[in-house]
Order: sequence, then C-alpha cells, then structure tokens
Amino acid sequence: MKKIFLLLIFTVVACKAQTSTVYSLQNYDFGSNLPNGAYVKDTYNDFNKFEGTWKYQIANQVFILKLRKKVRFYDNMDNIYIDLLAGEYQYFLNNIEVINTLANLSNDSDVYSNNISGHSFIPNANFPSCGDCNPTERRVKLSFSDPDRPWVMAYIVLRYLNSNGVEKIDATIYYTSTVVPDDGTPTTLRVPVGNFVFVKQ
Repeated sequence: MKKIFLLLIFTVVACKAQTSTVYSLQNYDFGSNLPNGAYVKDTYNDFNKFEGTWKYQIANQVFILKLRKKVRFYDNMDNIYIDLLAGEYQYFLNNIEVINTLANLSNDSDVYSNNISGHSFIPNANFPSCGDCNPTERRVKLSFSDPDRPWVMAYIVLRYLNSNGVEKIDATIYYTSTVVPDDGTPTTLRVPVGNFVFVKQ
C-alpha cells in the first residue's frame, strides 16, 4: 500500500512539473522575463499558413523556400518552450544551382541552426512598411543566413496573401550587419536581397 501511495505522489509531482504557464506569442513582450519552463504559444496558429514549399520564378531566377512550424521547441538559452518557424532554401541563377540548404530542414535538435528561423511578429509601420496591410494582419520576421557566410546577417519578413485561392508569400530580404573576418571575404548572401512574391506549391 505504501508503494502505491508513493507512486501516486510521484505521478502527481511529475505531471505538475511538466505543466507550464502558457503565454500568447502574438501578445507577449519579449523584453519581459519569463519563468523557467514557460510556453510561448502560437495561440492563433498564424505560423500554420506559412508552412510548405513556396516558389519564386522570374526570367533566369528560381528561388524556393521550405518552411515548417516547430511546436513547443525548447530554448535552452532562456529555459522556455516556444513555437517558431524554421526554414531552408534553394536558389538557381541561369539554370545553375547557386545554393541548396533544403536537406537541413529536418534538423530538429537545434532549430536555430536552420538558415531561416524565428518567431517575431512586426507592426505594419516597421521596415519594410506595409501601407495596405490590414490592421489585424500579422507579418513574420525571421533571421536569414548563408551557412558558408555566417558573418553576413540578414532578415526575411513574410506576409501571407491569398489571391482567389492562390496562396502567396510576399517576402523581403534585407541585410542587418556584416562583420567581415578578413579582406577578400564575401560581404553578401549568395541569394539576392529585395522583394519577392513566392507562390505555394
């Protein structure tokens, strides 16, 4: 009987330890401190519509994005759980593959090692501004990197669009900073920066 009682106590304590305070990703201020084990959740499933394979093609360029939502990822820097978007990409110029990181998307051990990752929503007035965005619309801002040029730092801002049933992402890639290790080191990504409209495949 004593063993059963102790087992019940252990089960209750274990279940309680796994319970975490849930915060809405859409409303949370990341300047605030979160308790250890807190869960920052994509409450309204905004990330879901960005999942999948997206393609931009014009003239001599083909640019492919693959994005997936990672649920309850453990961030060991802040000791919290968080929902986020992770992605990889492939780029062709003149029918020549310039870069392809798509195979890395299956990496679940460290989502931040993906070349596209993050969980930030940005106001419509923030760069790049969106004058025709609905006031309730949420755009996503993610880090964007080149695995062979980790010193070149960039962001990608994503806006989901649905035009008569055709799903699109309006994306803007821009540089944030570059810390060049030495002379002769490339200072740009191997994909172009600027605005692109990707179509869901």
